Amino acid sequence: MKGKENKPHTKRIRTMALSVFLAVIVWIMVMSLTNPNITTTVSNLNVRFVGEQTLRDKKLAVTGRNSIPTLSVVVRGNRQDLMSYLDDIYVQVDVSNISEAGEYNLSGTISVPTTRISVERENYSDIPITVEPIISKDIALSIKQTGVPRGKLVESTAQTPIISLTGAQSELEKVAGAVATVDVSAIGDVKKERYGYVLTDESGSLISGNETIESTRAEVDITSTVYDAKTLPVEPALSAEMDKLYTLNTDKTVFSPSSVTVGVKPDNTDSKVLFIIDRPADENEQEYMLQRTDGMYIPHEESTVKAKPVLESKDPATPAEGAEGEVFDNGR
Repeated sequence: MKGKENKPHTKRIRTMALSVFLAVIVWIMVMSLTNPNITTTVSNLNVRFVGEQTLRDKKLAVTGRNSIPTLSVVVRGNRQDLMSYLDDIYVQVDVSNISEAGEYNLSGTISVPTTRISVERENYSDIPITVEPIISKDIALSIKQTGVPRGKLVESTAQTPIISLTGAQSELEKVAGAVATVDVSAIGDVKKERYGYVLTDESGSLISGNETIESTRAEVDITSTVYDAKTLPVEPALSAEMDKLYTLNTDKTVFSPSSVTVGVKPDNTDSKVLFIIDRPADENEQEYMLQRTDGMYIPHEESTVKAKPVLESKDPATPAEGAEGEVFDNGR
């Protein structure tokens, strides 16, 4: 009786074991059909350089990455792994042993993210690179305003108007300046804020895609102050030293512009903007700076005037100087 009772139990265990075995076989077959091992070519491999900081410590940098020829590799793995890790396959190049600028051909190593992917064939030879010396350069920051309110002028000044850069010589030589764009439309009176900036070339065009340029800071502090716009006449005046020796003949003195639009605060009551003649005149037109007073802002593009002053000597023994180079005596 005990033997007959154990027989169905044993049969049930065998049936379950066979079911599990068949399920595993089916699973393997399904995986083989839906996620098979395949071989494929990965093109346009990225190149990553090892030891770039070591190279930079030697005042050197890798340039010309865009001129590296197309690299590809043949790899094998299951379809799912290849789809998941395709972008993580790259060529690694060690540049830490380079000690001077020049042209180099270096071997690369394929890096794969998982051991389930194997490299079948590398379709490239040595990788050509250029190493350049790193130089330093200081450039001036200019500020571009947007949204200036009607009837207003806004003075925007950077706390540090000079940007210090380092980078490969060929890249840094193209940089002529830096521009920060400031939206002044929402400024009530005074606003201090931090802004990013872009690098520009001699023509003012944006420099993009540089590989090695680094700056001491990525942002600059800029203070913007709002003024009322006001157009005032321009008038010449002699400096204290020149006034001891000469009298200015305002009727014959020629200058341009004759008026300028400046920014003024409510407490500024100036009715004119002066430029100071601080040196003897000659036959050539000369440039003079307009004089800013308290509560006044003169835009940079309107901060100078060109003039041909006519001076008359206060000493009868000293001839005076005229706008066209003529010399005349007092009293004539």
